[in-house]
Amino acid sequence: MPQISVRFRNFWPDFIPEDFFIPLVQGIASGIDVVAVTDGPADLEFVSVFDSRASLVTEVTRRLSSRAPRRLSPALAGLHAPVGPDPTARVSVWYSGENIRPPRGDWDLYLSFDADSRLSRNCYLPLWWLQFPELLAPIPAGPAAQKRYADLPTLFDCMSSRTTDTADRPGFACAIIGNPEPVRMRAIDALRQIGPVEVFGRLTGRPVPNKADVLRDYRFALCFENDVYPGYVTEKLIDVWAAGTIPLWSGLEPQGFMNAAAIVNLATFAGLDEFTAAVAGIDADRAAVAEMATQPLLLRRPSLDAVRVEIGRVLSIAGIL
Repeated sequence: MPQISVRFRNFWPDFIPEDFFIPLVQGIASGIDVVAVTDGPADLEFVSVFDSRASLVTEVTRRLSSRAPRRLSPALAGLHAPVGPDPTARVSVWYSGENIRPPRGDWDLYLSFDADSRLSRNCYLPLWWLQFPELLAPIPAGPAAQKRYADLPTLFDCMSSRTTDTADRPGFACAIIGNPEPVRMRAIDALRQIGPVEVFGRLTGRPVPNKADVLRDYRFALCFENDVYPGYVTEKLIDVWAAGTIPLWSGLEPQGFMNAAAIVNLATFAGLDEFTAAVAGIDADRAAVAEMATQPLLLRRPSLDAVRVEIGRVLSIAGIL
């Protein structure tokens, strides 16, 4: 049985390797024994983009290095870009589900939200895939992940129509946000021309211990991504849809996983006026609200097969497998 030592660097504060990444590697081939190490040499190292220091320079550099010009937003607290692979790791894999594109460097593999086929050594692994422990089969996710996502819908749920009470809910719309991104805030102002929009989160001093407890009182919830870039999709859509609330989203998902009939997506409209008018039209028709809320969120099932194949390939090249 081959044993692979795996090290993790610069992951988020409550990161648990056994939740996702250890089972991901174990599923590459039968009989692999994966051991997490914290220091010293490692066969495989995953490096993410989190640190205790926020770096505006990193954010500016990332924005300016992208092909298309985009708005400059405040740095995402806690994010930074690693300087490069650690030479004590035989294989180095860069990972981020955040809106940071794969950096230059001598990385063996990138796992990112970026689905651009012209990026060599890159596999598509958006953050929302980590919400579904069943993707890791036949190796189960760690118990902490199973507990964390126990109240969220399964992939089967997300691909099935359902019955909800959405049309009967008393609240028009809400938003749970921590980042006062300008388009997001302008959208809230525009939606308030239709009806009251309650804003929760650390931005307003109204923290939310459990999103579902808030979302289930509203027909709509604004859940814009922090950035609009093809393939950049986080957990926001799933959180809102899981509560039976209609997502008011802004994002690009060209891979065809998400069901456009279940979402009002700002990115598909010419501007805020058209977007707001569409929301108003839906909300004025109880049957339209009910129909939209019954729609499945996903049109097809994601797979980790390509990710596992690529990790196995770079491990084989290094003589580890």
